[in-house]
Amino acid sequence: MEKINNLELGKLEDIRQQLREVKNAIATAHEISNSGTRVKLVALQNSVQCVCNEINRLPQFINSDDLESLIKGVIEDFDALSRTLTDQHKIVAAKGE
Repeated sequence: MEKINNLELGKLEDIRQQLREVKNAIATAHEISNSGTRVKLVALQNSVQCVCNEINRLPQFINSDDLESLIKGVIEDFDALSRTLTDQHKIVAAKGE
C-alpha cells in the first residue's frame, strides 16, 4: 500500500470535519422540526453532496474505514430526521393544514 502524504491526510481531516458539520446540521434541523417550525433542507443537501464528492475524490489506496463510523452516524441521524418529518407530515395532513 502506498504511503499517504500530508495533503491527503489534510483532505481526510477536512472530510471528517465536514461530516461532523453535517451531523450538527441534522441535529439542528431535528431540533427546529421538533419545535414545530418548518425546516429547509436545501443547505443540508448541498453540504452532503459536497462531502460525498470529496470522499469520491480520495485516491483509491486511501483506507477510508476511519470515516465509516462518521458516515454511519450521518445516515442514522438522517433516518431519525426522516422519521420525524414523516410523522409531522402525517399530523399536518390529517389536520388538513
